[in-house]
Amino acid sequence: FGNVSYPVTPLFNASLASMYNPSDKSVFVGPTFDFSLTSNIEFMLTAQMFFGDEGTEFGDYGTLAYGRLKWSF
Repeated sequence: FGNVSYPVTPLFNASLASMYNPSDKSVFVGPTFDFSLTSNIEFMLTAQMFFGDEGTEFGDYGTLAYGRLKWSF
């Protein structure tokens, strides 16, 4: 498992998580992008991507992407 994050600008952060299963060579990759829209509103876009042959640990799940709008008060 590995995770890296980098503040591209003070208002934009990018991160990447990844997991590798050496026994069946399947992979999980999860990129995330955080945007600060205002001082108390944030938008996050993330994906969960699974790669591998059918029947492997990460091979049967496919890809999912979603967004989140967060208001802090």
